[in-house]
Amino acid sequence: MKKTEIISKENNNYKNWTKLLQKKYRDSQGLFIIEGPVLLKDAVRSNGELLELVASAEEENPEEIAKELNYRGELYILSPQLFKNLSQTENGRSILGIFRKPNEHLLSKEKEGNILVLDRIQDPGNMGTLIRTAEGAGFTEIVTIKGTVDPFSPKVVRSAAGSLLRMPIVQLEDAKETIDYLKNKSKEILVTLMDGDEIYWNRNLKNPIALVIGNEGQGVGEDFIKLADIKVRIPMTENIESLNAAMAAGIIMYEVMRQQSN
Repeated sequence: MKKTEIISKENNNYKNWTKLLQKKYRDSQGLFIIEGPVLLKDAVRSNGELLELVASAEEENPEEIAKELNYRGELYILSPQLFKNLSQTENGRSILGIFRKPNEHLLSKEKEGNILVLDRIQDPGNMGTLIRTAEGAGFTEIVTIKGTVDPFSPKVVRSAAGSLLRMPIVQLEDAKETIDYLKNKSKEILVTLMDGDEIYWNRNLKNPIALVIGNEGQGVGEDFIKLADIKVRIPMTENIESLNAAMAAGIIMYEVMRQQSN
């Protein structure tokens, strides 16, 4: 296996990799970064397209990891400081991969089922948990609206793990475009509200669902609320005003899964 050592920040490959820490370059290049051997292996098992493998000079056996990943390309070895500049973790991971983003439109045509809609979700940890939970609950697609954190940002990638490559993610402009998209797919739009019409477990959720989860501070946008087919509430004790967005979504998604499995 060919190995190339990089010790200068002026190296063109290194410059291109550091640009991927910014959303605009991830979007324009269609590439993103995955860090750590565990996530790399999960991504490759999920048919992720590994284009380049980059290791710190402190990594003891990058060749062995490359072999486990079935990687046959060039192995780049960075000086510890350059790798630290490129890495977005603080736990000592010392190898990362450059992956191509999956084609969202091709992926979205593969399956028909329930859809999770993320309306301006801001927290990367929430975003990653939502993606993983959606896959676990059998949802087949995720739609994000402008203003939602980039699903391919490093923190979301770590939280979502391999689900990011297995779940189709379609990014749309606004609520109007999203509602049209969902109606064309014959989905019933569901929102959770403090004053929802009924408790979620009393509602028939057997038809294909599009669950909308809103911004952590502002909640679901008014356009979704006005045009929602189903408005439910999650009962809570009087001392609790609201739930974490990912927790609320998980409760509803697994109730949808339960009802549709019967």
